[in-house]
Amino acid sequence: MGFSKLVNLFALSSLAIIVSNLGIAPVNALSLDSHGMLNAKRTHGHDFVAKRKRGSPSSRCKTRPASTASSSSTESPAPSSSSAWTPPPSSSSSSTPAPSSSSPSPSPSPSSGGGGGKGKVGLAWTNGNNGFSNFVTDRVGYTYSWTPEGPSDASSLGVKFIPMLWSDAPDRVADFQSKVVKGYAEYVLAFNEVDQTGQANMNVEQGLAAWWKYIEPLKDQGYSLLSPVTSSAPAGLSWMKQFVSECNGCHIHGITVHYYGTDPQAMIAYIESFYAAFELPIWVTEFACQNFDTANENNGQQCSESQVWNFYKTVINYMENSDHVEAYFPFGALTSMSGVNQLDSLMNSDMTPTALGLAVINVNFP
Repeated sequence: MGFSKLVNLFALSSLAIIVSNLGIAPVNALSLDSHGMLNAKRTHGHDFVAKRKRGSPSSRCKTRPASTASSSSTESPAPSSSSAWTPPPSSSSSSTPAPSSSSPSPSPSPSSGGGGGKGKVGLAWTNGNNGFSNFVTDRVGYTYSWTPEGPSDASSLGVKFIPMLWSDAPDRVADFQSKVVKGYAEYVLAFNEVDQTGQANMNVEQGLAAWWKYIEPLKDQGYSLLSPVTSSAPAGLSWMKQFVSECNGCHIHGITVHYYGTDPQAMIAYIESFYAAFELPIWVTEFACQNFDTANENNGQQCSESQVWNFYKTVINYMENSDHVEAYFPFGALTSMSGVNQLDSLMNSDMTPTALGLAVINVNFP
């Protein structure tokens, strides 16, 4: 072997040793929790959102290697914050303190709507039948679980369960199609937080392909079809505008939105921006008084107890009386708040409603 080849071999060997000693960690893997939902092993979805600056480029969808990224030049109005979350593990949460105000008085009469002749209130629910009846009132019309399967008692209690196809992952599609057949439900939800890497993570092209393949055919089976949902990150409305404009011939019954922030008027404006864009019924399938943008919002603080109560009272009064909103699902009827402000909790550790939970499910605020 020539001297130059020996030198090259020695150099390559040295480089290999250096690289091996760097200890470069692999990309974070994703795992399935007990609810079948995707979890990032290191970074929770809410933590991911909290690291983003308002309107930063990272709020756009992350492109999967085999697909072309969606593009849109129009940014949506910047909401207070955004969220991407994974249904929590089964663990107890502490109860929410009762408000320090006088006895409650009824809210203004709501507009009509809701499942089975009931109200607009929905339960985002992952606990099966456990405790479910504790949360059913004549104001509760809907429930969903981020999966194709919900409480088996829902129908007998007069609550409409809405199955969801969480993403286009093959295992999720198989589970969804095995359950969601003709007569199984009345509505169906598509794709959870498509603009978030820890969630469905689908660009517009992927969303369109999955809609036509898995969601649109359900229209002929009697289903009302609800749009994919984005987080309330600034690019969410842009994603939805492109999706709707390119989904020629789609039968979209309603537009779904998520909102996390501390200003109730900002949430109302956000909902109205989606209604103005599409003029379709709005379904708010997650919301809470939660600050994921502490660098820019509420002086860096989470909502206080009084702010939480004012937030829910204000936005629920608006949604109950707005013809633009067909249903709304507060985040908090869960055994774990999964990083969201504990004061938003609607459930005690014994799976009974907190004081806030009672106010929400009865639409009765002090």
